[in-house]
Amino acid sequence: RGAILKKKFQSEVFRIAQLVSKKDFLNNLNQHSVELDEPLYTENLRDGTLVQCFPARSFDLSTIDSIEKAAWTAKLAAPTRELRRRLKLNSNLFTIAFDANNSIPIGFIYWVPVTKNQLNANASWESYTKLISTNSNIKTAYRHVISISVTPNAPRGTAAALFRACAARQEKERVKVFSYGMRIPNFQHWAQNGISIATYVKKLRKREICEPGVFASLNAGAKLVGILENYYQDPESLNFALKMSHTRDIKNA
Repeated sequence: RGAILKKKFQSEVFRIAQLVSKKDFLNNLNQHSVELDEPLYTENLRDGTLVQCFPARSFDLSTIDSIEKAAWTAKLAAPTRELRRRLKLNSNLFTIAFDANNSIPIGFIYWVPVTKNQLNANASWESYTKLISTNSNIKTAYRHVISISVTPNAPRGTAAALFRACAARQEKERVKVFSYGMRIPNFQHWAQNGISIATYVKKLRKREICEPGVFASLNAGAKLVGILENYYQDPESLNFALKMSHTRDIKNA
């Protein structure tokens, strides 16, 4: 992140020096001097990649947008204007992961504050996205993850690292619980052979079926706490999702 921001910072300083007064220049210098920020979470992956995770800043739109466009098809990716809106409402709700070895962004996760009742409502993903406008700055001890995006070239383990980064934020920010719905894209194939969603989940718990996203979540400390019907409009998952939950150990906090 330091190398990436340094380049952006240098170009910004060059532009500012030509356009503004010394006072404004110094103000902008302070505003953009964030390349020495300490990561909120660091992890060495099995392939040797050093992943560093940081809370997003208001000027991180291009970074987040590039990750989103790389991770999803044009139909599924959030529009740039929507990412800009979310950043403007509260940029701190994004956590960005960087490959520190190569100074490149490789993923991000985005959560939104919710009330306890909203967390337990088992509502659809679309219903939770509607809370972005009203909840982005409320004070609450609960979060719901709206999206996680990982670039195709990101090393294996990046998604799990992002979940663990959220767990680190959970501890630091005293969040009691954060949850999310996890896609199960392989379920469609098993359903065609007569396997019910309940049986599918039992096999997942025993790791008799492979769902990389679910395993990344479990490996990061989540618990599989339920089945969500019609959470996503997702033909591959037959509109099912698994509710994953991370609860902070308050007794040992």
